[in-house]
Amino acid sequence: MLRQQKFLIRHPTGILEDGRDITLVMVLKILEEELVKIKEAVGEQAYNDGRYEEAAELFKSLIEQDEFTEFLTLPGYKKLA
Repeated sequence: MLRQQKFLIRHPTGILEDGRDITLVMVLKILEEELVKIKEAVGEQAYNDGRYEEAAELFKSLIEQDEFTEFLTLPGYKKLA
């Protein structure tokens, strides 16, 4: 994800075709919905063995910040270490 995309989630300027603003609340709801879909697609065991929840938490922490993270990969590298 580009830094600008992350910033736009936090500070919405995007509008959907139906006129709704793209908001942080909307993105977090979609994130939760997508996690459910992933769990259904891969199965509960594979989901629990994977790092889906951890990845989602990392994504949430990045988009909830008020300022840009200079290098988005750095928080990910810290999680992998």
